Amino acid sequence: MKNDPTLPEQNFGKDIPGLIQGDILEGQRDVRNSVANYQRTWTNNVVPYTFAPNNYSSTERNYIVAVIADMMKITRNCITFIPRTTEKDFVFIQNVGDCNSAIGRTGGAQILNLGNQCLKNGTIMHELMHTLGFWHEHTRPDRDDYIIVYENNILKEFSYNFNKMPSKSVLLLETYDYCSIMHYSPTTFSTDPLKRTFEPRQHVECKIGQRDHLTEKDINRIQKLYNCEKIEEMCSKPIAPRNGNVTFSDRKISSKIQYNCSAGYVLVGPSERFCRNDVIWSGDEPLCLSTNNVVNFCNFDEPGTCNWNPDTSDPDQDYEEWSKQAGSTKTPQTGPVFDHTRETSEGFYMYVESSEKYKQTHNQTRKFRMRNSNISYGDVQGGVCMSFYSNTYGKGIVPGSLQVYVAPSNSSQTKLIWKDDGTNSQKWIRRIISAQIKPDSIGKMIDIIIEVDVGQSTTPWESDVAVDDILIASCNQIKIYEDWLEKHASTLVPQPVG
Repeated sequence: MKNDPTLPEQNFGKDIPGLIQGDILEGQRDVRNSVANYQRTWTNNVVPYTFAPNNYSSTERNYIVAVIADMMKITRNCITFIPRTTEKDFVFIQNVGDCNSAIGRTGGAQILNLGNQCLKNGTIMHELMHTLGFWHEHTRPDRDDYIIVYENNILKEFSYNFNKMPSKSVLLLETYDYCSIMHYSPTTFSTDPLKRTFEPRQHVECKIGQRDHLTEKDINRIQKLYNCEKIEEMCSKPIAPRNGNVTFSDRKISSKIQYNCSAGYVLVGPSERFCRNDVIWSGDEPLCLSTNNVVNFCNFDEPGTCNWNPDTSDPDQDYEEWSKQAGSTKTPQTGPVFDHTRETSEGFYMYVESSEKYKQTHNQTRKFRMRNSNISYGDVQGGVCMSFYSNTYGKGIVPGSLQVYVAPSNSSQTKLIWKDDGTNSQKWIRRIISAQIKPDSIGKMIDIIIEVDVGQSTTPWESDVAVDDILIASCNQIKIYEDWLEKHASTLVPQPVG
């Protein structure tokens, strides 16, 4: 079977690591989230881009820029592509001989490969659709209602390219479109050029697999995903926290709001939020809690780590260190894309780069620890409790890998007070330790330790573990915080628009 010259993005016959569906870069992030997650759309509908130096002639660069300009015009300026200046999230366009892109905004620099064979109007637009957050049409969860897939006619090594997406992973936004620029041709990855890998269940007038233009449904999808049809819609009116205030000048998409607390209170949650493309404010609803009963709150967005330091209490143990990170982790298919507090690449969190360490230590179990020392729990009315957000995502992770301990101040005598349930999800999950935290021995000062044990599984460990928004406070304040988040839970769940 020869490659279909009209679909160069198939990258047929090329061994490209981390590639799925022919031209989608799996390795940059979790490919299952795609457009079902509005955090993956481009902020303010703006896509910064830059070119790899010395990769294209001036004629080739100008051609790509012209296609980008055409796409903005065709979509009625719903999306704006701009040359990158200092933006942290941007598209890096390069020529390494193939055609592929990641799905949606992945955080930081993300690759858009446009080889010489890809420098065609329709092919560039096809890849830009991936960059904006769209999958191939034939992988929709409802595709069997519209096409018949002939699995026996598909080359075995490429059969995965015809897997359907889970319903929860995509927003359909429009009815099935045989004519979409995102549809495969009927002979894509066929064992024989005369045999079809699929056929439509009804008569179709257009050319299936065309790479000439965006269809009306393609355009509509972009406008719906990026809320261009309802551009006047606004996020809800912000709520000022008790003992604090909120300031804002607008509530339209991409606008920002700021929070602060009165003297004697500490802000728990984000100090700044933005109106997402699904017209929901980013992050949690912040709360002002009394400084008398809050021992420590850290979202890691300020310099330092809020007294969370490497654990050196036991000279006989060589604990690995946690790292502070913004944006995605360096190992593909693991860890979060953004922090929990801000939901952006600018926000920070703490994480364990356990995937790389696991490989370096030849599959030996390693312990990563960070410790918050000298917590005066005896002076806090009602005792000390704790809440935080965790992100445990990747392969090989097992229940109990993430643990929390308590110890007398500067002591190596620790007591386990919490361990995770093994939930494997790229979403941030709220964790509550509602039982009073105290050591076995008597004393007013305690340390709290967060530990990750890497390499316990029987399968290769490729899982980074992250935590964010750690709150240590009186048990009563933790309960108030939990009730507050539950009350405003609707602001935490993305809702489709359109």
